Amino acid sequence: MKRSQINQAIQDALHILENNSIRLPSYAYWTPEQWKGCGENLYNLQKIMLGWDVTDFGSRNFDRIGGVLFTIRNGCPNDDSVGTPYAEKLIILRHKTRQTLPMHFHRIKTEDIINRGGGTLVMQLYASTERGA
Repeated sequence: MKRSQINQAIQDALHILENNSIRLPSYAYWTPEQWKGCGENLYNLQKIMLGWDVTDFGSRNFDRIGGVLFTIRNGCPNDDSVGTPYAEKLIILRHKTRQTLPMHFHRIKTEDIINRGGGTLVMQLYASTERGA
């Protein structure tokens, strides 16, 4: 994706969140200059991967398989000093293009799925084997 498409996707997501009265942490609204000046805070944000993620999950078809994600909270399964292995993410999908997410799972992390925007949420769940498959 081009940087202009990523920027537009984030702006569209911010508009949707605002329309649903959802406020993000302050770093969601930082300018590039603020990012450059945040020093040690940047290391912590990067270490646990907080912030924006605009992705097509390798599909090369963002309008169909992709989304705009904002990670508010994230732990690290291998480092107890950065919290529990739990992620809190907002996932914004484009209803106009029937955007979907690919199947995935976590061997260790815990996830809660909460539909805040009023769209239709469809999930297919599978039991895992003892080996985590």
